[in-house]
Amino acid sequence: MGLMLTSSVLLGTAAPLFSYAGFSSAEKPPIQTLKKTSPRIAGQPLIGLKGRKAASGGLIARLKPGIVQSATLQRSLDNLGLTINHRFSNISGLMRLGVKPVSLMRSTPNLQDLAEKLTASGLYRYVEPDWQVHALNTPSDSALQDGTLWGLRNTGQSGGLAGIDVNVIDAWAVTSGSTEVVVGVIDSGIRHTHQDLRANMWVNPGEIPNNAIDDDGNGFIDDVHGINAIDGSGNITDDNGHGTHVAGTIAASGFDAGPLVGVAYNTRVMGLKFLDAQGNGNVSDAIRCIEYAIAQGGDDHPDQGHAGLACGGRGAGDRQGLRQRGHSRESSVVPTGRLHSHEVE
Repeated sequence: MGLMLTSSVLLGTAAPLFSYAGFSSAEKPPIQTLKKTSPRIAGQPLIGLKGRKAASGGLIARLKPGIVQSATLQRSLDNLGLTINHRFSNISGLMRLGVKPVSLMRSTPNLQDLAEKLTASGLYRYVEPDWQVHALNTPSDSALQDGTLWGLRNTGQSGGLAGIDVNVIDAWAVTSGSTEVVVGVIDSGIRHTHQDLRANMWVNPGEIPNNAIDDDGNGFIDDVHGINAIDGSGNITDDNGHGTHVAGTIAASGFDAGPLVGVAYNTRVMGLKFLDAQGNGNVSDAIRCIEYAIAQGGDDHPDQGHAGLACGGRGAGDRQGLRQRGHSRESSVVPTGRLHSHEVE
Protein backbone atom coordinates (compact mmCIF):
# COMPACT_ATOMS: atom_id res chain seq x y z
CA MET A 1 0.00 0.00 0.00
CA GLY A 2 1.56 3.27 -1.07
CA LEU A 3 0.52 6.73 -0.02
CA MET A 4 1.19 9.84 -2.09
CA LEU A 5 1.11 13.13 -0.21
CA THR A 6 1.00 16.42 -2.08
CA SER A 7 1.32 19.86 -0.58
CA SER A 8 0.34 23.25 -1.96
CA VAL A 9 1.10 26.63 -0.47
CA LEU A 10 -1.48 29.35 -0.97
CA LEU A 11 0.00 32.83 -1.24
CA GLY A 12 -2.00 35.98 -0.49
CA THR A 13 -5.77 35.80 -0.25
CA ALA A 14 -7.59 32.57 -0.93
CA ALA A 15 -9.15 32.11 -4.33
CA PRO A 16 -12.90 32.79 -4.29
CA LEU A 17 -15.18 29.81 -4.37
CA PHE A 18 -15.23 28.15 -7.79
CA SER A 19 -13.76 31.07 -9.69
CA TYR A 20 -10.27 31.12 -11.15
CA ALA A 21 -10.43 27.71 -12.87
CA GLY A 22 -13.94 28.25 -14.19
CA PHE A 23 -15.78 26.79 -11.23
CA SER A 24 -19.36 27.99 -11.07
CA SER A 25 -22.38 26.68 -9.25
CA ALA A 26 -24.67 27.47 -12.18
CA GLU A 27 -26.78 24.53 -13.19
CA LYS A 28 -26.47 23.23 -16.73
CA PRO A 29 -28.69 20.78 -18.63
CA PRO A 30 -27.45 17.20 -19.05
CA ILE A 31 -24.97 16.67 -21.85
CA GLN A 32 -24.80 13.49 -23.91
CA THR A 33 -21.81 11.24 -23.18
CA LEU A 34 -21.87 9.69 -26.64
CA LYS A 35 -21.71 11.60 -29.86
CA LYS A 36 -24.59 10.62 -32.10
CA THR A 37 -22.52 10.30 -35.21
CA SER A 38 -23.99 2.99 -34.58
CA PRO A 39 -21.82 0.29 -34.88
CA ARG A 40 -20.72 -0.45 -38.41
CA ILE A 41 -22.44 -3.41 -40.03
CA ALA A 42 -19.83 -5.80 -41.40
CA GLY A 43 -18.95 -4.92 -44.97
CA GLN A 44 -20.87 -1.65 -44.96
CA PRO A 45 -18.91 1.59 -45.21
CA LEU A 46 -19.91 4.70 -43.32
CA ILE A 47 -21.45 7.69 -45.06
CA GLY A 48 -21.80 11.32 -44.13
CA LEU A 49 -25.31 12.45 -43.31
CA LYS A 50 -26.32 15.77 -41.77
CA GLY A 51 -22.81 16.33 -40.53
CA ARG A 52 -22.65 12.94 -38.85
CA LYS A 53 -21.84 9.36 -39.85
CA ALA A 54 -24.15 6.41 -40.42
CA ALA A 55 -23.95 2.89 -41.79
CA SER A 56 -24.54 3.29 -45.53
CA GLY A 57 -27.04 0.45 -45.79
CA GLY A 58 -29.28 0.61 -42.76
CA LEU A 59 -32.08 2.23 -40.82
CA ILE A 60 -33.45 1.75 -37.31
CA ALA A 61 -37.27 1.73 -37.24
CA ARG A 62 -39.93 0.97 -34.67
CA LEU A 63 -43.48 0.09 -35.57
CA LYS A 64 -46.39 1.78 -33.85
CA PRO A 65 -48.40 -0.28 -31.34
CA GLY A 66 -50.83 -2.63 -33.09
CA ILE A 67 -48.89 -2.74 -36.34
CA VAL A 68 -47.85 -6.32 -37.02
CA GLN A 69 -44.98 -7.52 -39.14
CA SER A 70 -47.17 -8.89 -41.93
CA ALA A 71 -46.70 -9.79 -45.57
CA THR A 72 -48.18 -6.40 -46.47
CA LEU A 73 -45.53 -4.68 -44.38
CA GLN A 74 -42.86 -6.74 -46.06
CA ARG A 75 -44.11 -5.79 -49.53
CA SER A 76 -44.00 -2.11 -48.60
CA LEU A 77 -40.39 -2.56 -47.56
CA ASP A 78 -39.63 -4.45 -50.78
CA ASN A 79 -41.00 -1.56 -52.81
CA LEU A 80 -38.48 0.74 -51.15
CA GLY A 81 -35.64 -1.71 -51.58
CA LEU A 82 -35.48 -2.52 -47.88
CA THR A 83 -35.35 -5.77 -45.95
CA ILE A 84 -35.51 -6.64 -42.26
CA ASN A 85 -31.99 -7.48 -41.08
CA HIS A 86 -32.86 -7.99 -37.44
CA ARG A 87 -35.85 -7.91 -35.09
CA PHE A 88 -34.99 -6.83 -31.54
CA SER A 89 -36.70 -9.21 -29.13
CA ASN A 90 -36.81 -7.01 -26.02
CA ILE A 91 -38.34 -3.90 -27.62
CA SER A 92 -41.61 -4.48 -29.41
CA GLY A 93 -41.67 -3.42 -33.04
CA LEU A 94 -38.02 -2.40 -33.20
CA MET A 95 -36.15 -3.49 -36.34
CA ARG A 96 -32.90 -2.90 -38.12
CA LEU A 97 -33.74 -2.39 -41.78
CA GLY A 98 -31.13 -3.03 -44.43
CA VAL A 99 -30.87 -1.60 -47.92
CA LYS A 100 -30.79 -4.27 -50.61
CA PRO A 101 -27.71 -4.42 -52.82
CA VAL A 102 -27.70 -1.72 -55.47
CA SER A 103 -27.66 -4.37 -58.20
CA LEU A 104 -31.18 -5.38 -57.20
CA MET A 105 -32.55 -1.87 -57.32
CA ARG A 106 -33.28 0.71 -59.99
CA SER A 107 -31.22 3.43 -58.33
CA THR A 108 -28.94 4.09 -55.37
CA PRO A 109 -31.07 4.80 -52.28
CA ASN A 110 -30.90 7.94 -50.18
CA LEU A 111 -31.20 7.00 -46.51
CA GLN A 112 -32.84 10.27 -45.54
CA ASP A 113 -35.44 9.92 -48.31
CA LEU A 114 -36.17 6.35 -47.25
CA ALA A 115 -36.57 7.40 -43.62
CA GLU A 116 -38.97 10.17 -44.60
CA LYS A 117 -41.06 7.82 -46.77
CA LEU A 118 -41.33 5.25 -44.00
CA THR A 119 -42.27 7.94 -41.49
CA ALA A 120 -44.92 9.33 -43.87
CA SER A 121 -46.55 5.89 -44.09
CA GLY A 122 -47.84 6.32 -40.54
CA LEU A 123 -46.74 2.82 -39.56
CA TYR A 124 -43.72 3.78 -37.48
CA ARG A 125 -43.08 5.52 -34.19
CA TYR A 126 -39.74 6.64 -35.56
CA VAL A 127 -37.29 5.90 -38.33
CA GLU A 128 -33.68 7.03 -38.28
CA PRO A 129 -30.33 6.18 -39.85
CA ASP A 130 -28.19 3.58 -38.12
CA TRP A 131 -25.94 6.25 -36.67
CA GLN A 132 -22.36 5.61 -35.76
CA VAL A 133 -21.58 6.38 -32.11
CA HIS A 134 -18.26 6.28 -30.32
CA ALA A 135 -16.96 6.59 -26.80
CA LEU A 136 -15.44 9.94 -25.87
CA ASN A 137 -12.09 10.21 -24.13
CA THR A 138 -12.63 13.96 -23.83
CA PRO A 139 -15.45 14.81 -21.41
CA SER A 140 -18.44 16.67 -22.77
CA ASP A 141 -18.80 18.97 -19.75
CA SER A 142 -19.72 22.43 -20.95
CA ALA A 143 -16.96 24.44 -19.26
CA LEU A 144 -14.36 22.34 -21.06
CA GLN A 145 -16.19 22.51 -24.38
CA ASP A 146 -16.83 26.25 -24.30
CA GLY A 147 -13.25 27.11 -23.36
CA THR A 148 -13.84 28.31 -19.81
CA LEU A 149 -11.39 25.75 -18.46
CA TRP A 150 -8.56 27.10 -20.60
CA GLY A 151 -5.97 25.72 -18.19
CA LEU A 152 -7.00 22.22 -19.25
CA ARG A 153 -7.35 22.93 -22.96
CA ASN A 154 -6.07 26.20 -24.33
CA THR A 155 -6.88 26.77 -27.98
CA GLY A 156 -6.17 30.49 -27.78
CA GLN A 157 -9.85 31.13 -27.15
CA SER A 158 -9.19 34.14 -24.88
CA GLY A 159 -6.41 35.66 -26.92
CA GLY A 160 -3.76 33.57 -25.25
CA LEU A 161 -1.16 31.30 -26.81
CA ALA A 162 -2.72 28.02 -27.92
CA GLY A 163 -1.27 24.95 -26.27
CA ILE A 164 -0.22 26.66 -23.05
CA ASP A 165 -2.14 24.29 -20.78
CA VAL A 166 -1.58 21.11 -18.77
CA ASN A 167 -1.90 18.83 -21.85
CA VAL A 168 -4.76 17.02 -20.20
CA ILE A 169 -6.28 15.83 -23.48
CA ASP A 170 -3.19 13.72 -24.15
CA ALA A 171 -3.15 12.56 -20.53
CA TRP A 172 -6.77 11.40 -20.73
CA ALA A 173 -5.82 9.10 -23.59
CA VAL A 174 -3.73 7.25 -20.99
CA THR A 175 -5.83 7.61 -17.83
CA SER A 176 -8.52 9.73 -16.26
CA GLY A 177 -7.84 8.46 -12.76
CA SER A 178 -9.40 5.58 -10.85
CA THR A 179 -11.98 5.14 -8.13
CA GLU A 180 -9.34 3.10 -6.33
CA VAL A 181 -7.31 6.28 -5.89
CA VAL A 182 -8.26 8.68 -3.11
CA VAL A 183 -6.84 12.20 -3.07
CA GLY A 184 -6.95 13.81 0.34
CA VAL A 185 -7.32 17.58 0.01
CA ILE A 186 -5.69 19.15 3.06
CA ASP A 187 -7.09 22.62 2.82
CA SER A 188 -10.18 24.58 3.91
CA GLY A 189 -12.61 21.69 3.50
CA ILE A 190 -14.78 20.67 0.54
CA ARG A 191 -18.33 21.57 -0.41
CA HIS A 192 -19.12 17.89 -0.83
CA THR A 193 -22.69 18.56 -2.02
CA HIS A 194 -21.51 20.38 -5.15
CA GLN A 195 -22.94 18.87 -8.33
CA ASP A 196 -19.50 18.23 -9.79
CA LEU A 197 -17.99 16.77 -6.61
CA ARG A 198 -20.65 14.75 -4.79
CA ALA A 199 -20.25 11.68 -7.04
CA ASN A 200 -16.49 11.60 -6.44
CA MET A 201 -16.39 12.12 -2.70
CA TRP A 202 -14.63 9.46 -0.67
CA VAL A 203 -16.97 7.72 1.78
CA ASN A 204 -15.77 6.28 5.08
CA PRO A 205 -17.07 2.69 5.06
CA GLY A 206 -17.02 2.52 8.84
CA GLU A 207 -19.19 5.56 9.51
CA ILE A 208 -22.98 5.96 9.52
CA PRO A 209 -23.92 9.47 8.37
CA ASN A 210 -25.56 11.99 10.70
CA ASN A 211 -26.08 9.76 13.72
CA ALA A 212 -23.79 11.80 16.01
CA ILE A 213 -21.84 8.64 16.89
CA ASP A 214 -18.20 7.78 16.30
CA ASP A 215 -19.11 4.48 14.65
CA ASP A 216 -15.59 3.42 13.69
CA GLY A 217 -14.04 4.56 16.97
CA ASN A 218 -11.34 6.72 15.39
CA GLY A 219 -12.06 9.80 17.49
CA PHE A 220 -14.12 11.70 14.90
CA ILE A 221 -17.92 11.77 14.89
CA ASP A 222 -19.63 11.46 11.50
CA ASP A 223 -16.39 11.63 9.50
CA VAL A 224 -18.20 10.40 6.39
CA HIS A 225 -16.15 12.32 3.83
CA GLY A 226 -13.14 13.31 5.95
CA ILE A 227 -12.32 15.37 9.02
CA ASN A 228 -12.09 18.87 10.40
CA ALA A 229 -8.80 18.97 12.28
CA ILE A 230 -9.56 22.43 13.68
CA ASP A 231 -12.44 21.33 15.90
CA GLY A 232 -11.89 17.56 15.83
CA SER A 233 -15.14 16.78 14.01
CA GLY A 234 -16.27 15.23 10.76
CA ASN A 235 -17.62 18.54 9.48
CA ILE A 236 -15.61 19.38 6.35
CA THR A 237 -17.78 22.33 5.31
CA ASP A 238 -15.68 24.72 3.25
CA ASP A 239 -16.16 28.23 4.63
CA ASN A 240 -13.27 29.68 2.62
CA GLY A 241 -13.64 28.16 -0.84
CA HIS A 242 -10.07 27.26 -1.67
CA GLY A 243 -10.38 23.60 -0.77
CA THR A 244 -13.44 23.16 -2.97
CA HIS A 245 -11.58 24.88 -5.78
CA VAL A 246 -8.63 22.49 -5.40
CA ALA A 247 -10.88 19.43 -5.14
CA GLY A 248 -12.68 20.41 -8.32
CA THR A 249 -9.46 20.92 -10.23
CA ILE A 250 -8.40 17.43 -9.18
CA ALA A 251 -11.57 15.40 -9.49
CA ALA A 252 -14.69 17.24 -10.65
CA SER A 253 -16.75 14.50 -12.27
CA GLY A 254 -17.01 14.23 -16.05
CA PHE A 255 -19.75 13.35 -18.54
CA ASP A 256 -22.56 14.60 -16.31
CA ALA A 257 -24.97 17.48 -15.81
CA GLY A 258 -22.41 19.70 -14.12
CA PRO A 259 -20.37 22.09 -16.28
CA LEU A 260 -16.95 21.27 -14.83
CA VAL A 261 -14.41 18.48 -15.11
CA GLY A 262 -11.26 17.71 -13.16
CA VAL A 263 -7.86 16.52 -14.34
CA ALA A 264 -8.52 13.06 -12.83
CA TYR A 265 -12.29 12.95 -13.12
CA ASN A 266 -12.61 9.27 -12.12
CA THR A 267 -10.67 9.78 -8.87
CA ARG A 268 -12.18 10.26 -5.42
CA VAL A 269 -11.38 13.06 -2.98
CA MET A 270 -11.25 13.10 0.82
CA GLY A 271 -11.89 16.33 2.70
CA LEU A 272 -9.17 17.16 5.25
CA LYS A 273 -9.87 20.59 6.73
CA PHE A 274 -7.20 22.54 8.61
CA LEU A 275 -7.65 26.06 7.20
CA ASP A 276 -10.34 28.32 8.67
CA ALA A 277 -12.61 30.81 6.92
CA GLN A 278 -9.76 33.32 6.68
CA GLY A 279 -7.43 30.74 5.14
CA ASN A 280 -5.29 30.33 8.25
CA GLY A 281 -4.26 27.05 9.82
CA ASN A 282 -1.65 25.37 11.98
CA VAL A 283 0.92 22.86 10.79
CA SER A 284 -0.03 20.57 13.67
CA ASP A 285 -3.56 20.31 12.26
CA ALA A 286 -2.16 19.58 8.81
CA ILE A 287 -0.12 16.75 10.33
CA ARG A 288 -3.28 15.50 12.01
CA CYS A 289 -4.94 15.39 8.60
CA ILE A 290 -2.07 13.34 7.20
CA GLU A 291 -2.32 10.95 10.15
CA TYR A 292 -6.01 10.48 9.43
CA ALA A 293 -5.47 9.86 5.72
CA ILE A 294 -2.74 7.32 6.38
CA ALA A 295 -4.99 5.50 8.84
CA GLN A 296 -7.81 5.37 6.30
CA GLY A 297 -5.49 4.07 3.59
CA GLY A 298 -3.85 1.47 5.81
CA ASP A 299 -4.33 -2.24 6.14
CA ASP A 300 -7.76 -1.85 7.73
CA HIS A 301 -9.06 -0.28 4.51
CA PRO A 302 -7.24 -2.06 1.66
CA ASP A 303 -9.82 -0.91 -0.86
CA GLN A 304 -8.73 2.71 -0.53
CA GLY A 305 -5.68 2.26 -2.74
CA HIS A 306 -3.36 5.25 -2.96
CA ALA A 307 -4.15 8.61 -1.41
CA GLY A 308 -2.83 11.97 -2.49
CA LEU A 309 -3.03 15.05 -0.31
CA ALA A 310 -3.06 18.67 -1.39
CA CYS A 311 -2.65 21.16 1.46
CA GLY A 312 -2.62 24.92 1.53
CA GLY A 313 -1.07 27.28 4.00
CA ARG A 314 1.64 29.88 4.44
CA GLY A 315 4.09 31.14 6.97
CA ALA A 316 5.26 27.91 8.55
CA GLY A 317 8.99 28.49 8.71
CA ASP A 318 10.13 25.08 9.93
CA ARG A 319 7.85 22.33 8.66
CA GLN A 320 10.04 19.36 9.57
CA GLY A 321 7.17 17.59 11.34
CA LEU A 322 4.88 18.02 8.36
CA ARG A 323 7.53 16.86 5.91
CA GLN A 324 8.59 13.85 7.97
CA ARG A 325 5.04 12.68 8.57
CA GLY A 326 4.24 13.11 4.89
CA HIS A 327 7.23 11.04 3.82
CA SER A 328 6.43 8.13 6.11
CA ARG A 329 4.71 4.89 5.13
CA GLU A 330 5.91 4.95 1.48
CA SER A 331 4.51 8.44 0.98
CA SER A 332 5.92 11.62 -0.53
CA VAL A 333 5.16 15.34 -0.34
CA VAL A 334 4.62 16.95 -3.74
CA PRO A 335 3.91 20.72 -4.02
CA THR A 336 0.75 21.50 -5.99
CA GLY A 337 0.72 25.27 -5.58
CA ARG A 338 3.06 28.27 -5.65
CA LEU A 339 6.02 28.21 -3.28
CA HIS A 340 8.65 30.74 -2.35
CA SER A 341 12.10 29.54 -3.44
CA HIS A 342 13.18 28.96 0.14
CA GLU A 343 10.10 26.84 0.80
CA VAL A 344 10.82 24.11 -1.75
CA GLU A 345 11.79 20.99 0.18
